[in-house]
Amino acid sequence: MKKLVIQMLLLWSILFVPLLTQAQWIELNTGATRSLHYLSFIDDQVGYVGGSGILSATLLKTTDGGTTWTSIANNFPSSIMGQLYFTTADIGWSIRDGKIYKTTDGGATWAEDAGLPLSNPRRFVFKNASIGIAYGSSSSYYTLDGGASWHSVSFPSVGPFGLRISDVAYVGVGSSIAYVVSSDNDLYKSSDNGVTWVKVGLIALSSTNDIYFKDELTGYASGGNFLLKTTDGGVSWTILNSEVGGRILNERYIADGGFYVYKSVDDWATYEREKVSNSSLGHYDFTGANTGYAVAQDKVFKRVHTNDTFLGASHYNISTTSQANQRTITINSSNNWTISGLPSWLSLSVTSGGSGSTNVVINIDAHSNTSYDRYVDLDLRSGDLSRKITISQEKFNVTSRWTQLNTGTTRSLYYLSFIDDQVGYVGGSGILSATLLKTTDGGTTWTSIANNFPSSIMGQLYFTTADIGWSIRDGKIYKTTDGGATWAEDAGL
Repeated sequence: MKKLVIQMLLLWSILFVPLLTQAQWIELNTGATRSLHYLSFIDDQVGYVGGSGILSATLLKTTDGGTTWTSIANNFPSSIMGQLYFTTADIGWSIRDGKIYKTTDGGATWAEDAGLPLSNPRRFVFKNASIGIAYGSSSSYYTLDGGASWHSVSFPSVGPFGLRISDVAYVGVGSSIAYVVSSDNDLYKSSDNGVTWVKVGLIALSSTNDIYFKDELTGYASGGNFLLKTTDGGVSWTILNSEVGGRILNERYIADGGFYVYKSVDDWATYEREKVSNSSLGHYDFTGANTGYAVAQDKVFKRVHTNDTFLGASHYNISTTSQANQRTITINSSNNWTISGLPSWLSLSVTSGGSGSTNVVINIDAHSNTSYDRYVDLDLRSGDLSRKITISQEKFNVTSRWTQLNTGTTRSLYYLSFIDDQVGYVGGSGILSATLLKTTDGGTTWTSIANNFPSSIMGQLYFTTADIGWSIRDGKIYKTTDGGATWAEDAGL
């Protein structure tokens, strides 16, 4: 393989892949030999971590940001400490075996919280030591006095089985605004710290399980592999990133539910990936803009903020067909850069992306070999920072009469309908709406059709003209008369 080394002095420098690094995450020495599962930090110095024990559950406390830990002898009624939610150094709650336990002495003694009649409890979310919400499978309670009393929450436009909450987000100090997202992806807003609620509307058709609001209007919502943003209090949403998703820790960090935490400093136009542990993270808690804690099995990790040096990319893995392809990656950097490992079947061109970013166009030659797929890891460096991008390309199938078409979408596709050999539609899953693509040149080029289809997944497609078509989804029949832009149930069928 021919290798080239390209050195460029630019206003922008290139990086492609988020660096998989543990440099900013350090393992803390808790002294525990048992498995640890949950943690809760009150601030960047004081926190608790709990796990399994023998004579009693394991509960550890730190008052110096994780440098030293003290084992708390306790009467918790299980050998495994449940989910932890401390609001002060003394007061906290734990959920275990479908019951809620409360401590008022820093975890030494625990008793069922008789004042919180929550069935099937799932989670607590606190704004501060006084204000919080506890929610279960179909009910929720709020407190304004630090849990001394709890009151049932009533949501509007809810069916007989109540509202199942996916996440709660308080705006923060100085505001009484709070938001809730339901399991049906509906957003609710409170202007009195959770006492009363109004329905804002649907966030997205695709499953949205986590929200975060930095102020009363600006917020983020996440699914398994996408991130959305609103600037009008949840009335409308735009897609920030269609690759990153998980638990939103704050506006800069997202935990992916596995080994990694994603970081961005440019509102998720680019990002990097920080590896925290070799084991899946059980729980995490951020106490500041860049300081956080995570637990994985018997280990506790802390993110130590060193500086704001950041190299981020919009994509880090490219897979293509054997046909010639062109892909564009946005990168964020302002240093000199080098790239090595460039094979003869790739070429690059660089243009300004605006706002200090760089667009890198990757031209991928057609792959005519019929024996093997080909791939390459490009190595990019800027000082001590390094990144890589993996490009893989399928082998050419000379025996097949079928050619894979480049639709340009990264979402899953399921159904298609062609009117003739030139005009056709293909549908699949989306985020804000279902994916619907149209071609008028036999699949050479495709156009994405903005649509109001009432599901995040386009159903079976049956087009009879370029404008008129039907789709079957969830036992219902929908019809379009404008080429897939608008859909309505076919009352005549």
